[in-house]
Amino acid sequence: MGRTCDYSDVPASPSPEDFQYLRQKVQELEEKLQNRVRNTSVPRSITMNDDSGMGGVPIGANSSPASLYAPLLFLDSDAYEYGRFTIPKPRMPVPSEVLETLGDIGEVQSIIDTYFLTVHTWMPMVSKKRLYQQLMNPLVEQNADFGLLYLCMKLVIQRPPEPPASVQIPLYSIAKRFYFLVETSGVYSLALLQAGILISLYELGQGIYPAAYLSIGQCARLGHALGIHGKDAPQMLHKVGTWTELEERRRVWWAVVILERYVNLGSKGHPLATEDPSRDTYLPANDTMWDGSAGFFSNSHTSAHKHPQEIIANEPLLVSSSTNIQVGCFARLAQASHLLGRVLRHTNDLPADIAFRLEEARQLDRTIRALYKLLPGEGPEDIIDSAIMTLYSPYTCQSLGQSPSELTYSAEILASLKSLSSEVVRLAHDILACLNPNHPNHNHNSPTTYSIEQTSPLILDCMYQAAANYAWLVRETGEREFIDSFKVLKGLFAVAASRWRAAGEYLKILEVTERELGVL
Repeated sequence: MGRTCDYSDVPASPSPEDFQYLRQKVQELEEKLQNRVRNTSVPRSITMNDDSGMGGVPIGANSSPASLYAPLLFLDSDAYEYGRFTIPKPRMPVPSEVLETLGDIGEVQSIIDTYFLTVHTWMPMVSKKRLYQQLMNPLVEQNADFGLLYLCMKLVIQRPPEPPASVQIPLYSIAKRFYFLVETSGVYSLALLQAGILISLYELGQGIYPAAYLSIGQCARLGHALGIHGKDAPQMLHKVGTWTELEERRRVWWAVVILERYVNLGSKGHPLATEDPSRDTYLPANDTMWDGSAGFFSNSHTSAHKHPQEIIANEPLLVSSSTNIQVGCFARLAQASHLLGRVLRHTNDLPADIAFRLEEARQLDRTIRALYKLLPGEGPEDIIDSAIMTLYSPYTCQSLGQSPSELTYSAEILASLKSLSSEVVRLAHDILACLNPNHPNHNHNSPTTYSIEQTSPLILDCMYQAAANYAWLVRETGEREFIDSFKVLKGLFAVAASRWRAAGEYLKILEVTERELGVL
């Protein structure tokens, strides 16, 4: 613009004296705050009243160590990072009610063992090594956030009570209250977020809405606050010191991303609280390595000697890495959920330009199917099935207002939907065969056993969408083949409802549909 730029007044880089001056000022503020807390008129013996179920837990006037630096992190994150501050985690005892609910050390270990044999098999976000070391070390005091995590593990492995009893059991109420208490006491940690995810999982699996939707959104916000969503984000947590710790944070964030996309499947039009992972986002590491990082569990050390390649560190893979590269089940679940997020954004915000909209849909279709070909034996077919059927949904109904290109695409995907729905029925048959020893396809020679406790609630949406497709096909054709497939999926929901009450909610919807059709 013809102006001469003069940078002579640009301040010099901060010197060590500047840092020392800033730290001195912060120390003075800490001393003033501590004096103010000591002189406050609020009695230190105030406790929660008995109605809370958390009797005996002291309630402070927001005087936790986190309150010293947390405002700075959110009011001026540049100053927070410039001063290289960290937010200490306050010590908080586990309330007596929670201790009584958990039981002794043997009972807690049994809870954790059951958790790793069930929920961990399809949502491996908690480090076995770290958790068992925390539990077994007699020199480590059990802080409230770990007590909360143990409590939420006990919650998520519970079978729901028989209907019509409410799934909001006393254990659920205790976990929700304790979570609120830990959070408001300033105990911000990875264990707190993991506990929140497990509460969300329980709500999602047991059909507690809108609590599940709200809880997962809260987990997203907490993950953002902790800084685990991005390497360049301001960090509330301390720097990682081991590969296991780094991988655990990565897996916890992926768990949030996965669940947030899943919970938005059935309710259209809600914006996502988490951004789509960027191309340079790392996928979870190999699951065998992850579980094998706890060398003293099971026989991981012996299996490593049998398969030397498993102890060689895998090169970290990015979201943008080729789908042809073999990865673990959780990494595949992350890839599938990443694509599901793109599908949700496409269907929630359909571009006005028809040609662009169809090209984007076709591109997503090709990408998802390329991943789908790799899934047999690796999982997770359920999320991919949900993604494809959700992508097809806006284009399945042919109408007079559609363009020729839309009519062509609709005809293509109707054929694909039949094939995809039959694959979902095959998956349902496989699950039922594993669960029922009397099923004609049950493999009695299999060295592994599969129980209803190991079933993931993430299978339910694709089963329901396939059942809805068959209901439509029955209405259009009345063919017996489609009626039989519909009934197979109904049978799966009936079995799964003993573990996840949300399956029972889907079953109620299908039974209403069945009565309306009048031919099933």
